[in-house]
Order: sequence, then structure tokens, then C-alpha cells
Amino acid sequence: MAVSKQKPLLFVMEVMWRVNLRFLVPFLASILVGCGSSTNHQEVPCPHTAIVGELSKRVDASGVRTDIDSVRPVCQWVDHRLYMDMRLRMTSFRETSKHNTSLTIAPVYVVAILNEKGNLLSRTLHQAEITFEPEEDTVVSFQQLQVMLASEDCSVYVGFDLDEKQLRALEKERGSGCARP
Repeated sequence: MAVSKQKPLLFVMEVMWRVNLRFLVPFLASILVGCGSSTNHQEVPCPHTAIVGELSKRVDASGVRTDIDSVRPVCQWVDHRLYMDMRLRMTSFRETSKHNTSLTIAPVYVVAILNEKGNLLSRTLHQAEITFEPEEDTVVSFQQLQVMLASEDCSVYVGFDLDEKQLRALEKERGSGCARP
């Protein structure tokens, strides 16, 4: 009796396996075929990316100086489009005489994309939010953003969106050789 009860159970399990396998094989094949399709993310070298030296520093009305220290781009093709994920590092300094309270600043920076001839393709403004806690006089922050590029034959530039007063202050600072406010 025990043998006859096991045989039907094995038969049922084998049938279920074959039925599942019949549906599982096409399903797995469709997944594997999809791996080579355009939805695959393919990391590629990024176009020229740089921080504009003249726009890499800013001093706001409260005396806080912020520098864009570095930019790290990572590019990938997704669905026939080139995307650049950028990570900007900003370092902000405030005078030690003003570090008893918390302070939040919101510097605006620009990302400009130029074609190979130097023509402006796109210019976007972004705003960072940087907070000093009491007793802090230096804050390092990271900004993440993504831009879609028209092609690999372009250049991407990053810098602060400075007004005339800020530009004059930086020119004066460069002339005097000061490193910090």
C-alpha cells in the first residue's frame, strides 16, 4: 500500500515540474533576451566635464564662502539616451566669530551643456541647501543630480550663478591673494 501511494505522488510532482518547466523556459528566455535590449544600462565614458574656475567660489551676504571642490560624473546609455549622474562636492566656510548659531544657506549653481562648437545647448539652475550647526565653521556637502545629454560630443560645465557684486568680490580676492574671507 505504501508503494502505491508514493507512485501517484511522484507522478503528480513530475507532471507539475514538466508543466512549470514548459512555462518557465519561455519566461527565462524572454528575460535573457531582454538583457541585450535597449533597456539595459551600459556605463560609458563621460564627455568633458569641468568646474568653471571663475565660478567655483562664492561669498554670500552673511560672509559664508562656498567652493565647488570637485565633480564626479558617471555616464550611461539608457533607452538610446545618454545620462550623466553628477556628484558635486561643496565646502562652505564661515567666520569663527559667527559660529555660535545655526545657519542655512542656499547657493545656486548652474550646469551648462555646450556642443562641440561651443554653442550653448542647455543651462539649468540648481539650488543646494547647506546647514551649519552651532559651533561649526566648515561644512562639506554633496549634491547629486542627473542630466540628459544630446550626445557624447558635448562638454558639461558647472559653477555658481554669481551676480555682479559676487563677481567683483571674487576679482578683488584674486587680486589680493586671499584664500579665505
